[in-house]
Amino acid sequence: MYKFTGSDTSGKINYALTSKAPIDLYNQLVNRGIIATVDGDPLEIYKLSKVGKTFADFWDTDAYELNEKLLNQTLDSIYLTDAEILRVIGNERGNAYYQEIEEV
Repeated sequence: MYKFTGSDTSGKINYALTSKAPIDLYNQLVNRGIIATVDGDPLEIYKLSKVGKTFADFWDTDAYELNEKLLNQTLDSIYLTDAEILRVIGNERGNAYYQEIEEV
């Protein structure tokens, strides 16, 4: 079980979440807007960086659109450890600048 506690820089907004697995914790944080995905999903960006890719590598210039099928196949083929998922969470400090994740 993982416990996330965090707050914004003013300390006026506090967060507390628990989850059985890091990926579930990540999804909760995204769903509550604590981790922002406006510029792309941080987990997907991290996965692509592991194989030296960016979203631009999946842009079909002929069709002027993202090749979502190839992108999703690539993302699905990249495994992340719990430690990597926790690292991604820890690097996303936009809405919870002060944060702690502990295994309970």
